[in-house]
Amino acid sequence: FAKSVLSQTTDSTARIKLIWQRSYQRNPTSDELAGAQSFLQASQSELETSELVWQSLCQAVLISNEFRYID
Repeated sequence: FAKSVLSQTTDSTARIKLIWQRSYQRNPTSDELAGAQSFLQASQSELETSELVWQSLCQAVLISNEFRYID
């Protein structure tokens, strides 16, 4: 999932939007976008590569309640 997102664009905002569109079939809210950007920044210092950072965000989205349960 993350490799596909990384190959689509280099813009981080566009990548986040793509993750949301593929996972939830919608764009992220402004709060979700800011939260994802904060998550990426915080993960940069802990993970070795940019690819691992994006993989971590994708995993977080895929284990979210919104992804797992249908309203």
